[in-house]
Amino acid sequence: MKKLFTYLGLVLAACLILVACASNKPAEKKKAAPTPTERAKADATVLIDTMLGKSSNGFSKLYGENYESWTESNVFEKQVADMIEKEGYTPEADYTFKYIEGYDAKTPTQVLSKFVKVRRNMIAKIQDYKLKDVKVKGNEATVTFMSRSINSYDAARTVRELLTRLYNNDISKLAEWNSAGKGDKDKERDKALVTYFLFGENFSGSLEQFSGMTKEMSYTPLTGADNLEKSFKLTKDTDGNWIISTDSYVELVSSLMDADESADNAVYAERIHKNLSDYQPEDSSDSSSKSSDKDK
Repeated sequence: MKKLFTYLGLVLAACLILVACASNKPAEKKKAAPTPTERAKADATVLIDTMLGKSSNGFSKLYGENYESWTESNVFEKQVADMIEKEGYTPEADYTFKYIEGYDAKTPTQVLSKFVKVRRNMIAKIQDYKLKDVKVKGNEATVTFMSRSINSYDAARTVRELLTRLYNNDISKLAEWNSAGKGDKDKERDKALVTYFLFGENFSGSLEQFSGMTKEMSYTPLTGADNLEKSFKLTKDTDGNWIISTDSYVELVSSLMDADESADNAVYAERIHKNLSDYQPEDSSDSSSKSSDKDK
């Protein structure tokens, strides 16, 4: 019996020691709420990740719908309507054309809608960037980052080559097309629509079915420089989220279309990003230099 009491005493002592240790354990500190700058930085990262095609995680939570739906319902519909009004494509029936044999006639709304969607998808092949700075002042944040951009000169060069092929290398017809619009507003509008049409069709891969068109022609041209600086604004909403406005989004898209770097310096997204479905490296046996093809 004495041994039993001794054993029980030891057990009780051990329990008291454990209780004492537990009571002396410091309380876990509550995680501090993010500062406005930290929150703005996080929300800016979600937006840039999504726009440049790195990741779309978190976009729907911030904007209430996925990126494609948000751009098409909140941005593109109004943007296209504004373009039509600004360029004078009214009535639309007067500017509805059958651009290529085998295609249905397309209205300006159809042509421009595809153009802005394809441009969005091309920007989503940039992927890599570096967030440089986030400055918060009241309910507005200015975000600065560096990345590649779309090489507009190379894209324009591709469109010119498409025109040459469509005209079957008839230089006189191409010269006539290039001179169209000089003093003739209607022809100038027609010429612009043809450019928008070819841009949208080519860079969506829709022209590969035609003779003489290659997959390489639809590659997304990026600037060789990967440190081009862009800035945009975010505004804090009533839930504390930092959101881009539709106007700021349109401006940011424009800043991602570079009009300074030479077409000769372009690199192609499909050759530098292995995660793209149509990835084809520079030294692939079935891929030659796009720029060299154009110089032939």
